[in-house]
Amino acid sequence: MPTKAQLLPVPQLVNERDLPRVPQQAHSRTKRDALLAAALALFGEHGYETVKIEEIATHAGSGVGTFYAYFRSKQQLLVVLMQRYLETMLALDLLTVDRTQSLLAIISQAVRRAFVPDRAYAGLWRAWREAAVVDPDLTAIDRQITAWMDTNVVVLIENFAMLAPLRSDLDRQATATVMNAMLLQLSQQPLLQSDAVLEAAAKMIYHALFVERD
Repeated sequence: MPTKAQLLPVPQLVNERDLPRVPQQAHSRTKRDALLAAALALFGEHGYETVKIEEIATHAGSGVGTFYAYFRSKQQLLVVLMQRYLETMLALDLLTVDRTQSLLAIISQAVRRAFVPDRAYAGLWRAWREAAVVDPDLTAIDRQITAWMDTNVVVLIENFAMLAPLRSDLDRQATATVMNAMLLQLSQQPLLQSDAVLEAAAKMIYHALFVERD
């Protein structure tokens, strides 16, 4: 029986040695988490450029000094948020499937599970796209993230291939890029019928991947 494919580990986007402080105590971690949550919320509402460090600190119930105790800059905080998002996605373990389900049901479940963090971090992606366009350092990191996401979706597709034959003309890399782009774009939209939209996305992916059955 073929073994399950392996996802790539999350790339290390920020070196912890470059952070002013990586807290070990629960109280300090709570303060740092509050700053990250505040930034995520404000980025979602106002974008990246217009949000000031003072606003992030105030929204988190802290002062600017507390911000700089954990992050050197707004850019560094943004990268830490992206690191968290990638770690959250990897933790979903989308390679583990219930083989008693239909192929469409397996894909639908994967789409829905991936959509939860995509939706939660929608503000991050809006801020990231805005910042990466003008920041060469973030542009380089963005290429690294894109490569990681696309490669892991290719791994996911290969895992599906263990369940049923894929289309012979399937371009796995291109399809992975389209799948990532589609789901990230959906996460940015105010979906009025999210169940129906996600089910439609699952069906599109199913028909793109698999040979039609009688």
